[in-house]
Amino acid sequence: MDKILSAQSEKAAQGQLDAYNQRDIEAFLSWYTEDVKVYDLDTDELRYKGKEEMRKRYSKTFQNEYLYCSLVNRMVLNRTVIDQESVKIDETDNRSEVIAIYDVNEEGLIECVRFSKGKA
Repeated sequence: MDKILSAQSEKAAQGQLDAYNQRDIEAFLSWYTEDVKVYDLDTDELRYKGKEEMRKRYSKTFQNEYLYCSLVNRMVLNRTVIDQESVKIDETDNRSEVIAIYDVNEEGLIECVRFSKGKA
């Protein structure tokens, strides 16, 4: 395991998580490549591609004043970060549980994300 690569990858995953919780779209997007790819891990389908599409989707998401993502568990191996996340989505304690896999490039930016809500 390359500790420098792992530290750089973890920094990107944590940076985007911190910006997500602050609902700061510009800071959030700064951790992603221009042509970032986002996949549904459960179906292996490409959900969307590109930072501008991500901006459209997350700008709406960030309007939710209750939005908050708690990190439950994290594993890091070189350029791959696997997070188990619990996302608060409303004024009650309703949460969405997800797994996010982040692939980080040589520049320390996330180039691919795969999300899973877990197969039933």
